[in-house]
Amino acid sequence: MKVTTQQTEDCVTSLTIEVDDETMAAAKRKAAQDASRRFQIPGFRKGKAPYDVIVRLVGDDYLTHEALENVAPELVAKAIEEQEIEPYSRPELTEMEAHPPRITVNVPTEPVVELGDYRSVKVEREPAEVTDEAVDEYLDELRRQRGHLEPIERPLQVGDVVNGRMLVEVEDGPKDDDESARFPVPSVEEEGVPGLSEHLVGATVGDVVEFDTVFPVDHPNDDIAGKKAHVTVELNETHAQVLPELNDEFAVMMGDYDDLANLRQEMRQRLEGQAKETAEEKLRQSAVEALVAGATIKYPQAAVEDELDRLMSTLEQRLRQQRISLEAYYQAMKTTREELRERQRPVAEKNVREGQALRQLIKEEGIEASDEELTARINRMAQDMGAGAAGVSEYLSSPEFRARVAASLVMERGMRRLVSIVTGEPEPEEEEIPLEEMPSPAVEIVETAEGEDEASTPKEE
Repeated sequence: MKVTTQQTEDCVTSLTIEVDDETMAAAKRKAAQDASRRFQIPGFRKGKAPYDVIVRLVGDDYLTHEALENVAPELVAKAIEEQEIEPYSRPELTEMEAHPPRITVNVPTEPVVELGDYRSVKVEREPAEVTDEAVDEYLDELRRQRGHLEPIERPLQVGDVVNGRMLVEVEDGPKDDDESARFPVPSVEEEGVPGLSEHLVGATVGDVVEFDTVFPVDHPNDDIAGKKAHVTVELNETHAQVLPELNDEFAVMMGDYDDLANLRQEMRQRLEGQAKETAEEKLRQSAVEALVAGATIKYPQAAVEDELDRLMSTLEQRLRQQRISLEAYYQAMKTTREELRERQRPVAEKNVREGQALRQLIKEEGIEASDEELTARINRMAQDMGAGAAGVSEYLSSPEFRARVAASLVMERGMRRLVSIVTGEPEPEEEEIPLEEMPSPAVEIVETAEGEDEASTPKEE
């Protein structure tokens, strides 16, 4: 066979394979034998008709097409090996010609990443500060959680609660009519419907508030972004939120706190922990974005399709865990699975670029995970999950799960290395887990569980 290669796009190689006469003749005879077994040919038993008779019956073009389809997988695999191509995913058949016999396939190849001078990249760590105002706001939220509602007839204020009907009619768009709406009067900064706060403040129970508005062009819902709308709110009931006093009694009511000062201190520490986590996540994201910005990354579109599959699978799995029907979800979102998948494409593209850049960093930095480290990590996971069921334990001890844990472990280490590089800070030491402190290895857990299953199974008399 003769093979011609051509680079058609980033990380996609087109292979044109010309099938030699000897291979084609043998393949056509094999196709003829298959046809003789498939069709009832008058005068012959199945599988016994001569080649010439089969050709006259089904036609040479049919045999040629069948022959090419039969030999294509083997020839493509051989061509890929001869050309020393590393395929990213399965080749795609793009053309099959009979005269002369020729097969053309597109082969997605592994992504190619050049990081550039990534060690010169610098990112500043933002301080994780918690102000007194933030603590006060958090305490006010705790008060709201412990508060209760009382009916009012006075004019509405920000924070009061409205019960009634809310109708939003979007021009050339959807109509949302909630006859039993219940929501607090938002501040201008919090309102989801532009103008809602302005028109509700000062209204009283029994009023019907109507106004026209325009949704912002950057609204996350494409169906209403930038569109005009008419809003109607019927105020059937209005309530004020009555909050408990912020004092020592409230602190004791909230839990194991001695007084208000103790509660305030604990809440500040909690907020500081959250602020540090948020700042660290922002630093990691900025570091990856800086790494990508200085890199040249090429990848096949098949990588994006795989990431889209992963995103949709994760979403649908989460919905199933929440016992939400997929059909009901897509209906509520006023979209289809295909439309939502396509809207996720920019996210998938970003994830692919960032993932490829980080994997290349891991490769260039020589970051690995030993078998002992993998075993320790899996055993800790088994302990945390309480892996006593044979099914769970078997999964934890499977090669597929071990590979996933290995990938996760080196990714974590790669991210720590990247943060150290961009900040100039020492790389934090990783927590070491002594093997002697670990529970039994996952495979032993499986054997134990299986033994328990056998012991609990009644024997036949």
